[in-house]
Amino acid sequence: MMRSFKSGACMIVSVPASDGAGLRLCLKPNRALSGRGVVMAFVAVGSTCLAVALWSAVQGNVFAPFFAALDIVLVGVALRLVWRSGERAEWIELSDDALTVRREAFGRSVEAARFHPYWVRLGPAPQGHPRVILSSHGRSLEVGAFLGETEREALAATLRTALGQMKH
Repeated sequence: MMRSFKSGACMIVSVPASDGAGLRLCLKPNRALSGRGVVMAFVAVGSTCLAVALWSAVQGNVFAPFFAALDIVLVGVALRLVWRSGERAEWIELSDDALTVRREAFGRSVEAARFHPYWVRLGPAPQGHPRVILSSHGRSLEVGAFLGETEREALAATLRTALGQMKH
């Protein structure tokens, strides 16, 4: 059973745990545009830049097409890097013996932290900036930093409930 905490964008998705018990959450950043939308935006920006450069070349600025081509390449590279950074994810898995946080980015998965579920606390965030901080035995880790405020609140409530059920 998959359950999404945010309709449409699926920024927090509850996935069944491998052993059938516990909790497994997948956190992904919100993407305002699809891949097709990013390509269309790039084409719009690139064609406008090229049109202005050609008009400038007709007016006597012979270097404008060169700089427009350079600009188009740099914008394309920047859009590609931004799109790839949106492919990251965080996996939070809570079982009887561990709360594990794994981070995925650029095709690599790394275990960020492992806490014992009885000792882990959902720490209070600093004033003015709502964050979800897991801490235990002097170690702390922020999860869901790329989520919006509403999603972070939903994540904190879900983790607080799940950890409360584990401790009782």
